[in-house]
Amino acid sequence: SSISSGFLNVIENPNRPGKFCNYKRDVYPLNTTLRYCMPNFIESFFDVPPVDYDTKCFGDETVFEILNKSNTETVSWDFGDPDSDIPVIVDAPVNDIHSHKFSKTGEFQVTLTETTLEGDPFYTTFPVYVNPLPPKSFEPDSLLIFPGSTIPLNAGPDMFTYLWTLDGREIGTEQYLDATEAGQYIAEYNDMNCCTNRDTLEVIPLNIQLPTAFIVDGAPPTDVNRRFKTLGPTEGIEDFTLVVYNRWGQLVWETRNSADYWDGTFKGQPAPTGLYAWNMTFNVTGNVTDIGKVTYRGVVTLLRK
Repeated sequence: SSISSGFLNVIENPNRPGKFCNYKRDVYPLNTTLRYCMPNFIESFFDVPPVDYDTKCFGDETVFEILNKSNTETVSWDFGDPDSDIPVIVDAPVNDIHSHKFSKTGEFQVTLTETTLEGDPFYTTFPVYVNPLPPKSFEPDSLLIFPGSTIPLNAGPDMFTYLWTLDGREIGTEQYLDATEAGQYIAEYNDMNCCTNRDTLEVIPLNIQLPTAFIVDGAPPTDVNRRFKTLGPTEGIEDFTLVVYNRWGQLVWETRNSADYWDGTFKGQPAPTGLYAWNMTFNVTGNVTDIGKVTYRGVVTLLRK
C-alpha cells in the first residue's frame, strides 16, 4: 500500500518474475483505518493459474479462458497437436474466445504465449487431457428378429447413465434391454468422465419366404422363377437347413447354405413335375427363444415348359 497516497497497490501476477508480475500503483482507495491496519491475506487466494479450460471428450471443442489479462496485448497458442486442422494460433487479441478440437485422445502439452503491452512475451506450458468416448455397443449393427423371440441387448458396463429409445420413444434407463420387436434401437450412455456416446441397432423383422411354384425349362436357372430358394433377408441367419421331399417322403435335395437353390433335378436327372414338400430350420444371431430353432414347412409346385 501507499500510505501517503491513500491507495492500495496491486501485483496482478505475483508468481511471475520481474516486470511480468504486472505491478500497479494506486489501484484501490483506502479509508483512514485501513491505511494503518491491513488485514492478513490468504496466499492460496492469489495462487490463480494463468489459464482455465474445460476438460473435454474426444470430438468436443476445448475452450480456454485466460484468467488474468492485465497488461496483455495479444496471445499465441501452440496446442501441441500437429495432426489437427489448426495446430497453432498466432497473435490473437487477448479478449477473443480461444478453443481447439484435439485430433485424438490423450495428454497434450499446450503452450500459451502472452505478449505484454510493451511487446515482451511470457510463456506458460500446461497439460490438457482429452478423454476417449465410451466404446460402441453393437456388433453387428443390425439383427433379424422373428415372432416370439427376444434379443438381449447390452449398452456396455460401468456407465454413469443409460438411455434407450425405440423409434424415438424412451424405453429404458438400464444397461440391459430385451428387444422383442423390430425397429431402430438407440443406446445413449454417459461415462464417469461425462463423455457421451451412442450406438444404433436396426432390428429387422424376419420375412423369409419360399416360392410356391417354379418353372424349369432346361435353361440355366438364373431367373428367380426358375429356381427354388429362400427369398428375403438372410444376413444373421445361422444353423440353416432346407430340405425337399417328394410325395413318397424321399429326400430329393438338401442344403445348409441359405444362398443355394434347387434347380429341379434329382440325382442329376430332371425331377418329375408336381408337388414337393419342404422343411426349413435355422437360428437367428442374437435371438433367444424357448422354441429352439425356427421351423417353416410348406409345399412347392415344380413345373416344366
